[in-house]
Amino acid sequence: MYSVTRNRETIYAEYIFNYHPDFKDNIEKWYDRYLPYHIEGGDVLNLNDHILAVGISQRTEAGAIDQLAKNCFKPVLDESSNSLSSIFFKIFAVFSADAPNSFKA
Repeated sequence: MYSVTRNRETIYAEYIFNYHPDFKDNIEKWYDRYLPYHIEGGDVLNLNDHILAVGISQRTEAGAIDQLAKNCFKPVLDESSNSLSSIFFKIFAVFSADAPNSFKA
């Protein structure tokens, strides 16, 4: 997370996804709290089952969206057709007016 103070909040999710019997070994993580770029859940919008929109802002870096896209587009085995496909088809990165100065030309 962008704020060091709020970074502790992701510890709860980590423990729930790693140890709760409903989630342990039953979900695929597309982004990890230990990756070097920041991403905030409020900047991510599921448009439908196969399309994500992610805002680039002060709290979500372009590098985080790149990593998220790489993870989402990894081929997975579709057992019904025995072929490889990805979970998502499109990820839109949306630039925000309050994005960090590093995005200015």
